[in-house]
Amino acid sequence: MLTDRQVRNFKKDGFFRDCKNLYLIVREEGKNRSWCFRYKSPISLKERRMGLGPYPDISLALAREKAVALRRLLLEKKDPLEERRLEELERKKTQGCTFEEVSKSYIESKFIQWKGGKDGTTCRKYQGQLSLHAYPLIGKKPIAEIEKQDILKILEPIIQKGQGKTALELRKYLKSILDYAKAHDWRDGDNPAEWKGNLDHILPNPSKIASVTPHKAIQYEKMPNFMKALMQSKGTAALAVRFAILNASRSGEARGARWEEIDLERALWTIPKERMKAGLEHFVTLSRPAIALLNEAKPLSNGAGLIFPNSRGKALSDIMLLKAVKTAGNLIDEADLTLHGLRATFRTWVGEETHYQREIAEHALSHVVGNKVERAYSRGTMEEKRRPLMEDWGRFCMGEKE
Repeated sequence: MLTDRQVRNFKKDGFFRDCKNLYLIVREEGKNRSWCFRYKSPISLKERRMGLGPYPDISLALAREKAVALRRLLLEKKDPLEERRLEELERKKTQGCTFEEVSKSYIESKFIQWKGGKDGTTCRKYQGQLSLHAYPLIGKKPIAEIEKQDILKILEPIIQKGQGKTALELRKYLKSILDYAKAHDWRDGDNPAEWKGNLDHILPNPSKIASVTPHKAIQYEKMPNFMKALMQSKGTAALAVRFAILNASRSGEARGARWEEIDLERALWTIPKERMKAGLEHFVTLSRPAIALLNEAKPLSNGAGLIFPNSRGKALSDIMLLKAVKTAGNLIDEADLTLHGLRATFRTWVGEETHYQREIAEHALSHVVGNKVERAYSRGTMEEKRRPLMEDWGRFCMGEKE
């Protein structure tokens, strides 16, 4: 067994055994010392390590007391790390917990059962998908407040990109985590990530999601016919798609467009930086067809708030616009089109059918061009240079001759 003096004076890095299961870990030539309880799990039968805290915050005597209590758990066929996790779950139950906390707790409770454990494919896929797609959007939200709209906010952009397999896997992950939360009484009610009788009424069929071709574009020669197909639909989503096409806008920019952003006198749409992918304010010069479409849309919201609201007065979902695109595409024998692909159609048309410079088209697409100084200098001039470009594009889309 170790003495207080030895613990204070260790300089060599390594693991030093004190009593059964209790070790002192020395690092950085004695500058960093901490206690570790090493044991064989009575559940998984694998060796595990449990940190007990740093020395001298945790004295030798206190570390031994902790080790005695943990050995008692082992005699009761309990895993000390699992017991600690359960205590943490109980604490979260009384204090409330976020989606990210519950997700990590779920993974911690399951990885022992998964092939490869913590380093296995299943565990890594869970952690990777959630970190990339879910945590940035709902990670800090209380688990009890997660709703269907939160699930759609995660899945719809993935489906829009044609990443069907990812969407299918991620939905299953979300459902499992929310089921786990309900089992621990952290939330109640139906699971918003449930597919049958819930998301299946909103999202495309899973088998079809997986076969979506990402960003498929239409040949620009077919754009006038595509616009006519969209005009056959009386739905708000089709109207929003037409507006996005006429302005070479992204789906989110069109769906979130508000009347206070529109200056009809100057024929200008100013999109605030908070709604832009690049985080920069964007100016869109409105063509005559675009202004005519806005007048057509006015009755939807009496010229106030969202230009293209859904039946509940909220913004349209990405999926609703995608459905409108696909419906119109099928009418002209163009399957699996995406709204993002239609922006590519605009770029191809500019390059092959017009004399406009590349920079003007890039500005119209709200792509970041040049450095900060160049962007500030060119903002005003590019706005005016874009005006004839967007007017020509609008006439082309509507099938108007020169």
